[in-house]
Amino acid sequence: MSRVLLLGSGRLCDSLFRDLGQRAEPKAAVAVERLPEWRAPADGDVVLDARRPSSGQSAAALLEEVRQTLAAGAHWIDLSRDREHVLGISALDEFAKERGRVALAGAGLFPGLVEPFVRARLQDVKRVNEVLIGLALGAGAAWDAADFADVLAGVDRSIAMSIGGERTQREFWGDTRWFEHPSPVGLRKSSNLDAPDLGLYLERPYRSAGVRLSVALSGGLGERAMRLLLWLHRRGLVADCSRHAARLASFGGGRAGQEGAPSSVTIAVRGIDAKSLPLERRISFQTSGPLAELEAVPARLALRALLAPEGEPLAPGARAAAGVVDEHQLESFARAQGFTVRRGDLGGWRA
Repeated sequence: MSRVLLLGSGRLCDSLFRDLGQRAEPKAAVAVERLPEWRAPADGDVVLDARRPSSGQSAAALLEEVRQTLAAGAHWIDLSRDREHVLGISALDEFAKERGRVALAGAGLFPGLVEPFVRARLQDVKRVNEVLIGLALGAGAAWDAADFADVLAGVDRSIAMSIGGERTQREFWGDTRWFEHPSPVGLRKSSNLDAPDLGLYLERPYRSAGVRLSVALSGGLGERAMRLLLWLHRRGLVADCSRHAARLASFGGGRAGQEGAPSSVTIAVRGIDAKSLPLERRISFQTSGPLAELEAVPARLALRALLAPEGEPLAPGARAAAGVVDEHQLESFARAQGFTVRRGDLGGWRA
């Protein structure tokens, strides 16, 4: 029997705990122990880190927890949204391979949900020009104070991104623009946010010329609250924005069970095809329930691939949560869990 040490509290951790307890794979009996913080595992364990805020400690401190986990003979999966940690975990790649263990970082929305679709597009396009990612919080998203503390951790950092092949720096929550999601969400005013994807897809094998993540909060009141908080912070009137995370969540995070537009994660890959003609592929995942349920999907699939692989087992090593499942596995699993999945291209969204 495998033992999973599930780290964290809150809605995301609840979703993973419920899944492990009620729908664990019959081929792989799983014992689950829920812990608020990391502790040294035993040989053969899997540490599943769903702590929020995921940026609550430095990337160096988190990397040390991963190293000690691997040294103990255990595997590691986390749902961190922090770019430095997710891209930096590859520093432990040789260490993990020597011990025959797997460490996956970012098995949540970013890059876990996005990467299978982007990777599949390498078969369609001769050259990738842009990867555009949009996150729109819906009325029932139920993002809480910990989620917003995660977002606000980047308030004093500029966002390094590539636009048209040129490296540039963008302001946190800047460059507000319209981002198109399929109906019933539609066009949403969205602002820049950092994510591991902004660096991951600039490297081989993706080699995109530009990557951007645009986020819209639930309702106009949430956006105005965010703008006011940032205005006060930049004038020195609010020193620590994370102290206001709960208030921001109450305005722009949505509430579980509330009726209204669903939450939407939309990915668009633009490039040119073999005939050098413009090509665009889109996919969108939508849910009227808590967004944590969608964020947990990539981690659930990664854990399944680790404990009860249907094909080739995961190769040992430490890396971003990429190459774990293909887009069709992800889409099929998401649909089976009740999420709406829409695809589209340059001609628009398909039914």
